[in-house]
Amino acid sequence: IRLAKAWLELEQKPRALTIVQGLTPKRDWRVNRQLAYGNLLLSLEQMDEFSMWYTTLSLSELAGDEQRKLAELNTHYQIIKAEQAERANRYILAYSLYHRAAQSLGPYQTEANLGILRSSAVINERDVYERQASSLLANTAMLSPKELMQLLAIFSNNQDHESERRLISELRQRDDISAIQM
Repeated sequence: IRLAKAWLELEQKPRALTIVQGLTPKRDWRVNRQLAYGNLLLSLEQMDEFSMWYTTLSLSELAGDEQRKLAELNTHYQIIKAEQAERANRYILAYSLYHRAAQSLGPYQTEANLGILRSSAVINERDVYERQASSLLANTAMLSPKELMQLLAIFSNNQDHESERRLISELRQRDDISAIQM
């Protein structure tokens, strides 16, 4: 697993994939190894393999922290599936997957909320778009510079000039965003 991960870090995805395809996860693997394997599958966008692997796990055997990490992996899986649906112009499916991912607390919640905002605009769920935009604008202090730029792009792409102006005004006051990002 570590070797495949190293190949991925060196942007050698085919080599990493070859290694992963040669692995057969075992029930007696330590939890950390199981989680590393699942994370590697997601990094390689091996969605069917991830889904099959995930269903073999017994949640009742995991400690609380391990269950949380596994839940985060599953949320990451839903985000990737939503992104794939979006790229395939399957916006209702993307919206549904982003919405499901947003229900999980953790590191992918903002990404899911941005996805809901983006997809709700495309499928003309104006009320959802307005609520999501308002919520994200109210919490800009919690967003990273990258997430703020993504939010700004969504507003711009949807001709949401009022939200765009509000966000730009807030961005100008932040110290952690460079002029290049602006």
